[in-house]
Formats: sequence, C-alpha cells, structure tokens
Amino acid sequence: MQVRKAVEKDFPAVYFMGHETWGQGLTIDEYSKKCSESDKYDNGQWYVLEVDEKIVSSLICYRYSFGLDAHTVGIGSVATLPEYRKRGYVSFLMQDIVSNQDHGKDVHAFLLFSDIKPEFYEKFGFKILPSHLQRYKKSITMVRDMDKHFNLQELKLEDLPVYF
Repeated sequence: MQVRKAVEKDFPAVYFMGHETWGQGLTIDEYSKKCSESDKYDNGQWYVLEVDEKIVSSLICYRYSFGLDAHTVGIGSVATLPEYRKRGYVSFLMQDIVSNQDHGKDVHAFLLFSDIKPEFYEKFGFKILPSHLQRYKKSITMVRDMDKHFNLQELKLEDLPVYF
C-alpha cells in the first residue's frame, strides 16, 4: 500500500469514487466534467491510496481556503471504491494523512465535515464540536486539535469554515 499525492492521470479514478455519494442525478461523465472544472477541487491537494497499483481510496486536503485559518488543514471528499470497502484502506489513508504527510510545521489542527458516522473519524483523534458550532444537520463538524488551537469556550460558528 502506498499513499501519495495525486497526479493528473489519477483524477478520473478519484472522481469515479465520489460519483456514488456526490454525483446526484449526473452520469459519471457529467460528474467527472463538473469535478475537473471545479474551483473547489483546484484549491486542494488530492491524496490517493494505491494497492497493487490500483487507486482504491482518496481524499483532498485544503489549506488557506474556505475560511480555514492558517494553522488548520481541512479534509474532504473521503472515498473508497465500493468493492474495496470494509478492508481498512481509507483508515490507512486517514492515518497517514494526519500522522505522516508533511502539511507544514505550522499545522495545529485538522477539520472535516463528517457525512458518515462520526465514530469512524474518532479513531484518528477527531472530536465532534459542540452543538452550537454545528452548521449543518447532515454533516457533523469534527476537529483533530493537536495543540489546543481551537479555544472551544470562545469559538463562534462564524469562526469556522463553510462546507468544503
């Protein structure tokens, strides 16, 4: 297994993974075209997990966009091919991203919006933010705060980024 930064030739596979969850009503070709033209995806760094030279999982990391402060990395679009789910691949990818990838010495926290059961992300040190800091009903805001970067007593909803 190998985690690496995605390159141009990887994007069809990456977009295919996301189609099932985020491609509502679009064909795979329409969804892929939408993704390839997306400013949102241009603002981040995609990572992929390869197993036997096949991309099986992917995610995107954001810095300095969507209202993220300079010390926080946003994680989004976490996906695994359906036939490779329940094998620990996305767990391997997540662990590598939060522990091994060099996002810069100034990174003190990771933030994500969970569209799945938050218990999955809790395994990697993410915690659910208090209810007054939740902006969306279906996506739970979670943070992995390594250096107590977020002062939850003073943090306001408007201090948090929008969904990415």
